[in-house]
Amino acid sequence: MIAGMNTSSPAPKSSSPASLALAAALLLPALAPVAAAQDGGPADPYRRVVVDVTGATAGVAHELDLDVVAFTWDGSGLVLVAQDRDLAALDEAGLPYRIEIPDLEAWYASRLQPSPVALGAVGGSITPPFAQGDIGGYHSYAEIGAILDQLAAQYPQYVAPKVSLGLTIEGRDIWAQKISDNPLVDEAEPEVRFDAMHHAREPMSMETTLYFAAWLLENAGVDPLADYLLAEREIWIVPCVNPDGYVYNETTNPNGGGMWRKNRRDNPGSFDGVDINRNYTYQWGFDDSGSSPSTFAPDYRGPSPASEPETQAMEAFMASRSFRTALSSHSYSNLWLAAWGFDDMFPPDHVDISEIGALATATNGFPFGPAFVILYPANGVTVDQDYGVHDTFSWAPEIGSFFQGFWPQTSDIVPLADSLLEGFQVTALAAGPFVRQRGAVLVDLGDGDGDFEPGETVGVVVNVRNSGRGAGTASVFATSSDPELSVTNGVESLGSVAAFSAADNAGAPLLLTIDPGATPGTVLDIDFGADWDGPDSVGTKSLTVGVPEPGQWTDLGGGSPGVNGVPTLGATGTLVAGQPFQIDLVDAAPTTPMLAWLSFSSTPFAALGGTVHAFPFASQFPRTSDAAGALSEGGPWPAGVLSGTDLWLQFIVQDLSVPAGLVLSNAVTATTP
Repeated sequence: MIAGMNTSSPAPKSSSPASLALAAALLLPALAPVAAAQDGGPADPYRRVVVDVTGATAGVAHELDLDVVAFTWDGSGLVLVAQDRDLAALDEAGLPYRIEIPDLEAWYASRLQPSPVALGAVGGSITPPFAQGDIGGYHSYAEIGAILDQLAAQYPQYVAPKVSLGLTIEGRDIWAQKISDNPLVDEAEPEVRFDAMHHAREPMSMETTLYFAAWLLENAGVDPLADYLLAEREIWIVPCVNPDGYVYNETTNPNGGGMWRKNRRDNPGSFDGVDINRNYTYQWGFDDSGSSPSTFAPDYRGPSPASEPETQAMEAFMASRSFRTALSSHSYSNLWLAAWGFDDMFPPDHVDISEIGALATATNGFPFGPAFVILYPANGVTVDQDYGVHDTFSWAPEIGSFFQGFWPQTSDIVPLADSLLEGFQVTALAAGPFVRQRGAVLVDLGDGDGDFEPGETVGVVVNVRNSGRGAGTASVFATSSDPELSVTNGVESLGSVAAFSAADNAGAPLLLTIDPGATPGTVLDIDFGADWDGPDSVGTKSLTVGVPEPGQWTDLGGGSPGVNGVPTLGATGTLVAGQPFQIDLVDAAPTTPMLAWLSFSSTPFAALGGTVHAFPFASQFPRTSDAAGALSEGGPWPAGVLSGTDLWLQFIVQDLSVPAGLVLSNAVTATTP
């Protein structure tokens, strides 16, 4: 979608608003073209040129149709791919410039050489492997077709034979291929499309698309994510939308580095080609800053909407399917572009589109957003056609850094493709349900003091998010391999989670018990996650076993032990008249004796508040714990005293080593007879 290269000062085009405005201005219609050769080569090479731009010259610069690449690091210069016509136009306009690379094609070719050995772990299923193609390590158009045949032959259970979407101006096939678990059956599964090489000088987009396909197939039966995508999505790839332009580059620059961008339309006059990615019907020719009416411009939009057979083939393909998401890959600038491109505004689904974009770029860090906002205006483009006509959430990755340019050196092919793999995976996932965990909260369900102490119950609340375009059924789970933790409730269902919505199990926490003998200070790990039809999304939370606070209940009601530090009242939770019961208070690390009162209230305690009643037997008076920090109170509940009342029982404790203040134990409920 963009152009050029730099070895020193220029920066990617995600610059200041002023810089972006200037880029838009520089893409406006041009002065009359200067007669010159148009196809590069020694007579008229493609050059990398830097124009010094100031406010005084911007008014002149906006009249030029230039192949804008990037801005210099300090924003003072504009980087162009320029031929003789462009230099003459700059001279006529009085804009100062300097030529930094006099022959870009030769410079690119100097960095390209097919690798003598296969690179990376992906690509063993194709010949030639990645970085070993005929065009300086890049695959040729003929090799692309052969690779699609190889995939269909090796993986017939997943890959349909390639099909032609239509013929180009010069009669070449635009190949497409379906990948799914039933490739010859049109199933009711979310559909996703990956296309590449609308622009002939951007072969990295094609390599990345083939790389994703190879990863998907080579990891079937190995990676749960690959298995899920094969089983639950219908995936289509179109590795080269512009075969004529690419073959032209193969012919003029057989070792790679060709800079032809457009298709091979024979236009009236001296300048051939139409920019296919300005020729789509939706908002075609919206203005002359997002595309050009001039045949010599790099973004010439053609004489009419969908005038080109390549565009017609793609539009018919889009209309024949129900793509929920799509990637239309380009080079370069390390950006992740979305609709809208034609105008400076956000689409109605901007929030959801951005959510997917953020996940797709979480690892590689590409800036993401509408093309108009983060790059420059562009009308008649794929992402707008996808979204504006078909409600397809579509993105255009600009693959490669400024220093890598249109033809990254051969050794960068595999690392670059691998850096985009997650973005391709996320795009495929987001076509349907895409449930993922977004973290967990650990809750102290023991004495409630926030410390996780021996014998206490730990609650786990997991938050999940469905970042896909379809609803998905999900549950949450928690496990631990630490012997000091035992799971008492490890799974909770969340039911159906709607598209782009969140859910959690706050009403039914997952439960784990800390062993009563766990050593304070020990770090314990809890693994948690979201379980859905796709691969589990997992995380880990750690807790440190704390020191029990004074007032840790260990026994209540007929001598039955507490569970996880929470006292139990027997099977019914009801005190029985005349039946002895015992309440024990333990200080796990006593240093001095404690004074304690056992009290109860008919309303919940709030600090020392609540309606506190005297306990109806003698043990209501302060008692001093023994040297081991233990204190027991007990006796029968008198008949007729507050009969049938729900009470909150609590020790009020004073640690004699703390001069000021009282400490409340945890409170428990009991129902009187």
